[in-house]
Amino acid sequence: MVKTLQLYRESPYPPENGAERRVWESGKKFAEFGETWVAAPWEGVVPPENTINTLDIGTVWLNSKASRIYLWTLLIAGGVDMLNKILTRKSLHRVKSRNIEPDLVVSECPQLSPAALAIAREFNSPFLINKQNAEFRVVEQFLAGRQIPKPICSRIVNNHRAFEQCMIDQSDAVVFMSDEDCEPFNLSSSIYTVIPNGTNYSEFGTDNGSSEPPNNPELDSSMLSCIFVGSYDYDPNKDAAKRIIQQIAPSCPEIQFLLVGRNPPSTDQPNVLTPGFVDDLGKWLTYADIGLCPLRMGSGTKLKMLDYMAAGLPIVTTPVGVQGLKIIDREMALIRESTTEIIEAIKQLAASEELRNRLGENAQQLGKQYDWSNLLKEYDSLIDQIV
Repeated sequence: MVKTLQLYRESPYPPENGAERRVWESGKKFAEFGETWVAAPWEGVVPPENTINTLDIGTVWLNSKASRIYLWTLLIAGGVDMLNKILTRKSLHRVKSRNIEPDLVVSECPQLSPAALAIAREFNSPFLINKQNAEFRVVEQFLAGRQIPKPICSRIVNNHRAFEQCMIDQSDAVVFMSDEDCEPFNLSSSIYTVIPNGTNYSEFGTDNGSSEPPNNPELDSSMLSCIFVGSYDYDPNKDAAKRIIQQIAPSCPEIQFLLVGRNPPSTDQPNVLTPGFVDDLGKWLTYADIGLCPLRMGSGTKLKMLDYMAAGLPIVTTPVGVQGLKIIDREMALIRESTTEIIEAIKQLAASEELRNRLGENAQQLGKQYDWSNLLKEYDSLIDQIV
């Protein structure tokens, strides 16, 4: 029996973005090995799964994005360890106060990797990193094009990368989400594996999807619909949504664009609908005609892409969107770089039902490989190896 403690910077239930869903699905997998706790700023949320215990490590430093993301990144860039020490002290205190003695400690985010490492050393337990992204790449993409001197940008990115490498060097094992995320790091002395992100295929597969449309009076069933799923407090999704609202949607007035997910942007673009977070994502995916992923930045595999595939949607995406996935251009999706090319691809799909059906069927066949229940079996041998 393995007692597992996972640490994450936000409450991962109910999952409202790809990272949160990965944390929660991993937690359910770890619960198969024994008692599992998810340490996060829970703020009174009680998940329904009685196999997973919650440990509240909430603090002002984790309760706002400004501190847990931007301030933390700036401090790492400056080589200041203050916030890491605060989060480590808080987390270790809460673990001891609950008399939790984990056999395995898992970091689900860089902000809590030092805390996870300290807890693992305290209890002489293995330290595992579930590496959601190569975070320094996300930072680098965020800084690109901003009016910040290049030497400062380079220092921020390099220090962030060095911090990630330091945590990897001190871990007992690392799980990456894609092969691309492994490449920038020195893994010569590390146990590591790639377990891609997944999807609830049985829930989103069209054979099992609901035939009832979502309950939203603003939906126009006379128009083809193009769906983009994401949490819009995440900068890559925010950038993509802006691209849709300002450039893509105005160029495709005959198509309704659905921006589904937490904290959607406000817009007066007439053919853009922003329902926000929805409990019945399967209905929205079944209703949509095209899956859209116009990301210009980000790393790791994108869960939205896997959900589109499971739902049998033809997809228009960028090279960023297909990272870590076995998607072939013109077979499962139309992969395009520029905004003009994306608009042309959407119009191409809108004009051809045959093309939509062919790409959608191929995507769904590929999507079967990414069912969570199959992918997460890879943890079985890894846990046996390090615990």
